[in-house]
Amino acid sequence: MRIDEIRLTGYRQYRKAVLRLPQGHPGDLHLVVGRNGLGKTNLMNAIEWCLYGTESHLSGKDQDGLLDISHQAPLGVAANDKTSVCVDVTFVGADAQTCRGTFERVRSDPGGQHPKTHFSFTTLTAAGSRTYENDDAKVWVERFIPEGMKDNYLFDGEHLAGFFKSSDPGHLRNALWKLSGVALLGLVEEHLGELAHDLQKKVGAKIPDMKVLTDQVEDDKNMLRQERLDLQTAIKDKQIATDALDAIAQKLRDAPPAAELQDKQVDLEKKRTGLIQRQSQERAERNVVVCRLFVVAALLQNLIDFQARLVDMEERHEIPPPIDASVLKRILEKDLVCICDTKLRKGDEHFKALSELLERVREKSEFQEVLPPLLRSEVPALLRAAEEQKVALFKSRRTIAEISSEQQEVEKQLDTIHNTLLGHNVQEIASLERQRVQMQQRMVSADRDEERHNSRIEVLENGLDELSKQIETAAKKGKETQEISRRMGIVNRAMDVIKDAKAERELEVRGAVARDMEESFRELMWKKDSFDEATLDSNYVVHVRDDLGHEALGSLSTAETQVAAIAFTLALHRVSGYEGPMVIDTPFALTEGELRKHMAETLASLSRTKQVLLMLKDTEMTAEVELAFAEVTASQWVLNNGEYEKETVIKESVS
Repeated sequence: MRIDEIRLTGYRQYRKAVLRLPQGHPGDLHLVVGRNGLGKTNLMNAIEWCLYGTESHLSGKDQDGLLDISHQAPLGVAANDKTSVCVDVTFVGADAQTCRGTFERVRSDPGGQHPKTHFSFTTLTAAGSRTYENDDAKVWVERFIPEGMKDNYLFDGEHLAGFFKSSDPGHLRNALWKLSGVALLGLVEEHLGELAHDLQKKVGAKIPDMKVLTDQVEDDKNMLRQERLDLQTAIKDKQIATDALDAIAQKLRDAPPAAELQDKQVDLEKKRTGLIQRQSQERAERNVVVCRLFVVAALLQNLIDFQARLVDMEERHEIPPPIDASVLKRILEKDLVCICDTKLRKGDEHFKALSELLERVREKSEFQEVLPPLLRSEVPALLRAAEEQKVALFKSRRTIAEISSEQQEVEKQLDTIHNTLLGHNVQEIASLERQRVQMQQRMVSADRDEERHNSRIEVLENGLDELSKQIETAAKKGKETQEISRRMGIVNRAMDVIKDAKAERELEVRGAVARDMEESFRELMWKKDSFDEATLDSNYVVHVRDDLGHEALGSLSTAETQVAAIAFTLALHRVSGYEGPMVIDTPFALTEGELRKHMAETLASLSRTKQVLLMLKDTEMTAEVELAFAEVTASQWVLNNGEYEKETVIKESVS
């Protein structure tokens, strides 16, 4: 169904205006463009007012008593004592039957707080027309768009962007139940339960032995009510945690993981300190190795020089040839020492001097015999020591180079962390991350509570069913309670049928909405590869998962959230059968640039299968929006100031 025409007379700032919305091809998109304050939102209020008598999108100023223009008479004209405001809206139903709704508000006192109202709904068919008034007219409105579902057809941009952030965790479930008839089945089940309870109390009053059972039923029902309240509290707590996580994810969307980075920064700084200490130790050890190598090299060079000198002395015969020590000893002991054939005796001064000389010759002779082999053996040992120290030096240098490289990498990572955190409020990010952990823990706790309460509810419901059967069986045995037993049997069987029907319908509806939402989301979303799925869980909570399988609803951009909301709304419309138009006030108020372009393309695509009426600020009609809407726009209207003060006129745009 769709809106064909809107007519306003004396409504808010509209003295007299007509908005015709012809069905276009290939799109059914209609645009109303105007500056702030000219009455775009009041056009949406007019539609709501016509059908339901409410104006939920009024600003605070309006609610405080913004006068209709009919109270602001033109110059030179007296104000009317009685003011009427009319809004006519025409719908075409699925069966092609045209239905017109006319809401008339009469205000006899311009300053009155309780104006008298009159509402009528006129059906226009080939057979003629018929008018229904007040409550009868409201019945017709409920056949097209139920009042409880109006918020799923009339949106403002902020509402659409915050569609999944309702404080009531069951608002999506309630919307589904109202549209699909599950809520009606639940109401019938509730009434049948009350009736069964009354019959059980009657049985307890007539059969004293049954009072124990009926009292048990009363206690179990009280426990069941409390468990259901506790379950709702757990679900609400879970939703609060979910909303908080979504809000935190949105705030942290472009923020670095401050706490994680700060922890890493601390670890890196500790590592850097350790590397500096290791480097200092390695350098000290390297210096020791260098000193050792220098000493070995110096000793080796001295030995080589000394050995060369010995060779030189030998060549010049400065060192006597080796003499057997025993021969020298025998010469000295047997007084065989003589000079120039003169035999020297012991005690003689010359003998003593010559003995000393011979002793030195003996010592030198022994030195000549021992030193060269010693030198030849020590030089290779020193060479090996030098090689070992050289290897140790190379190893030390390599270790120092590795430490320096690792230290540079640590410094690089620290610089990266510093630059990443630069320009961000680290304390705020860390606080949000702590809140995220708390909310995750709260969600886990709420999940456990929900599971526990569901389990207890199941046990109590099964117990109540069993008690009901026991009471029904006992009632059959008593003469005074046989009629009550018969009624209880009827009620219990009816309850079983209603429960089964409700469960089956709920499962069917939830599954259909989930499938339609997934299909619409994939069709409308431009970043198709970035999202894996959009699902609806058993608590009617919408989940959008990215290509890695992570929850992504909270981190969606405003435009992406609006698309998810539209996808869910379209699923509601299809499952319910109420294929009404979609009216959105300032859809691009919270988007800009590329996201605005994508959102415009999404709405243009939507208009090919559904009537879409958009109220746009003039600043929202950017070049990319005009380009996206060019092919599918069926009509475009412009709001301007009228002839009188605070009056707005609507003119169709010829462009």
